[in-house]
Amino acid sequence: MKLQQRSHPNFPARVQAVKHYQKSGSLNQVASSFNIHPITLRRWINRYKEGGEDNLRRKRLYKRHARRFHPEIEKEIVFLKEHNPNITLKNAQKVLCRKNISVSIGGIWRVWRRYHLAGLREQDKPYESFETHAGVIYARSLLAKGDVNGAANVLNKLPDCSNNEILQEIPDRRLSLLRQLDKYINSFWDTPFPELVRIARAIREKAEKRGLYYAALRAGAMEVMALDWIGHHTEQLILVRKLRKFIGKIKGRNSCDPPRRFEILTSEALGHSRLGHIQEALAIMRKCENYCKHPVHSNFLSLLAACYSGIGFHKRARVWLERSLEYSRDKDYTYEMLAANMALAGEYRGAMNILKKLKKKHSRTTTLSIIVNSLCALGQGRIHEAARFANQSLNDAKREAIPQYLWSSTLTLASCTASLGDEKGARQLIRKVVAQLREFSIRRTSDLAHVLLGGDKVSRNALLMPDVRLAMLLNRASETLKVTHFRKAFQYASTQRLMGLFHRFIPLFSGSVNKLIAKGKSTGLPRTLIGLPVFQKDVPVYHLSFLGPVRAYRNNVALSKPTPRYASFLIHLCFKKKIELNALYDNFWRKSRDPRQSLTRLMFQLRKYLGLPPYTLFVKGGFLHFRGYITSDYQIFETTITRAKALQRAGQWNFARKEYLQGFKLIRGEPFRKMYDNWSEEMRRAILNELESVAADFVKTCLEHGNREDAQKVFGKISKVTPVPVEKQPTK
Repeated sequence: MKLQQRSHPNFPARVQAVKHYQKSGSLNQVASSFNIHPITLRRWINRYKEGGEDNLRRKRLYKRHARRFHPEIEKEIVFLKEHNPNITLKNAQKVLCRKNISVSIGGIWRVWRRYHLAGLREQDKPYESFETHAGVIYARSLLAKGDVNGAANVLNKLPDCSNNEILQEIPDRRLSLLRQLDKYINSFWDTPFPELVRIARAIREKAEKRGLYYAALRAGAMEVMALDWIGHHTEQLILVRKLRKFIGKIKGRNSCDPPRRFEILTSEALGHSRLGHIQEALAIMRKCENYCKHPVHSNFLSLLAACYSGIGFHKRARVWLERSLEYSRDKDYTYEMLAANMALAGEYRGAMNILKKLKKKHSRTTTLSIIVNSLCALGQGRIHEAARFANQSLNDAKREAIPQYLWSSTLTLASCTASLGDEKGARQLIRKVVAQLREFSIRRTSDLAHVLLGGDKVSRNALLMPDVRLAMLLNRASETLKVTHFRKAFQYASTQRLMGLFHRFIPLFSGSVNKLIAKGKSTGLPRTLIGLPVFQKDVPVYHLSFLGPVRAYRNNVALSKPTPRYASFLIHLCFKKKIELNALYDNFWRKSRDPRQSLTRLMFQLRKYLGLPPYTLFVKGGFLHFRGYITSDYQIFETTITRAKALQRAGQWNFARKEYLQGFKLIRGEPFRKMYDNWSEEMRRAILNELESVAADFVKTCLEHGNREDAQKVFGKISKVTPVPVEKQPTK
């Protein structure tokens, strides 16, 4: 391989050394002054005599080692492994001997390792030969000149290429089949999964036709993982069975590389778990544990932990996560998984401390961190904060991850809704998401949802999952109201490290807890949870509707129409539980001589209007504090639109359309009408801009789907509230 000559970093020193030699004529003296070996200086002098200073500029070119096999012999050795991924070194040596090619076992292994067909034991960074490194540099220089074909030819001849930056600059049609495979494996998280399935399938089928079964195995593993993300789990298992033929055993042994075998096994386990085949998934994961006793790759342990977490075995997952920290170099993802595990175990403080250890953020982990924050906020009784994090996790989720995060977000929102005493509304949320998840073919959650909705019969497979079993125990305790049944559920959650999940479920099964509280017996729950309205019936919950004429409710009972100042003050409290006094004074009593007295008077009147005890609304440390619960129609609107956008990104327009229409129903007129304080005006403009943007996007999408009726209906409603620009109006 010929490489373009480029300036060496030590080029100025080379020139100076040669010129000093020309003046002095002493080789040893000049070499000593420049701290180099005399032989090195002699080589520079000879280069200068041959081609002048330009000849000193060049870097050392890559030269094929004299002891390397002939390229044709290397191709033969590589094809043996490609054609039979399970072939052993001894069998490969015998096949080559029959072809009159004498090669040592070590020589065969080195060739396979150079082409990434064996020796994949590095934890994070794949082995890269100097040949590959030099080839990438040369290809980059050709690209700089605009020679795409030349760069592609250089890369195609390399044993391997993990440099995805340069591969992305070259069209697929210019790359060989193996370089295309390298390109999409390295960009797995950056390619839409439906497109990745199509590309991986095409590469796999071409590789099979050419007898490159090791390449087909790699492409198939990528295809299987992409199928898992898009929810095609039956198709995923069919492909796994086909790929398993490529790694079949020879005389009871399996010599295919552990990473390849582990990929196939975990993909099969995930497919079974998604379809609710828990017994089959557990049997496969026990086989995976053998690979993790002496892991050859850092992600073995974390991937196995993720498989166990996916079916609710969080206690078992903790073991592998803690071991994973010993092997992993980049610990961010493992730390986040551990934080999620701790949050589900009810160890909220520990989970938040783990998140603080993260050094960087990337697309695969950010959403998981948000979910951990949501679980911790819920377990500590911060209901509004938990709901906000749940919406944020769904809003930030990548398109392919929406089905999984949709269930997690909805379950948290349902628990928050039930915590405020609205168990009926909570179960409506769960019913809605179950219908939506059927489209994604995620059947595992249907059994859990069935129990959370009050069902008492599930399959034997479902009972193997600890989270379903916990829900069954809580459901039974809620029906019988027996203390022994509640204690059994509590004990099971404690031993299985599911106390965080117990706190998440208990608002949906509040009957047994309420009975214990009435009898004055201990519930074992944190004080922050015991103080929630679902368990303390005398704690009022307020609801404010301001997406139209302002209406206020106390425990679903309508209050008299609030004054503009009352309404503005309550809306303020909807968004902030702690408000700086100076901000309140500046907003409501800017010209008042004694704004503090005005605030005191307003607080007294507001407590009387709402029926609040004094400790609920008070001033302390320069802030106004509110220790009550207020929900609003705007919060419901934001939650509904967030779900609609997520479903739309996931390609489920029919469900998204229903969510959009449900959200637009909440708009009853112009918000903040006849409320003229500065804060209300700012909030009014922000909400109207949001309504305009959401409505315009909905109308545009409806027209793209040929649904003119809904487009006109929504446009007519929104145009009465805020004028829609001409360019965003639906055309007739």
